[in-house]
Amino acid sequence: MTEAMFHRAEKELHAVLLTIVDEFKRAADKHGVAKTPVNPLMTDAVKFGILVEEAGEAAELCPCHGLMVKMGDIARAMTYDEGDTEKLKAELLQVSTMAATWLVGILLREQLEADTGSV
Repeated sequence: MTEAMFHRAEKELHAVLLTIVDEFKRAADKHGVAKTPVNPLMTDAVKFGILVEEAGEAAELCPCHGLMVKMGDIARAMTYDEGDTEKLKAELLQVSTMAATWLVGILLREQLEADTGSV
């Protein structure tokens, strides 16, 4: 990777991060903030379920025909999506959003524990 390519990737990453914030707002509006992984009181099992559901949807759109993916109890065949990269990008955005908000939830839980001694 050239330095120019790195700087382009860095710029794109900043744009993706802003898009993740927008996707979080959309998910919070749709489901309620308490039902997103940012909720520090939500169990990790529930957060993992949300993440797996989004990853499973992305897997269905991945152009890796025949490759099997097993996530928890979910085993899905990844099928060629006839070049529909817009759907794949949308699902990957949701996966990254749920992963990022899970991380934020952990950080918030740690802060609550530090402030109160418990959650």
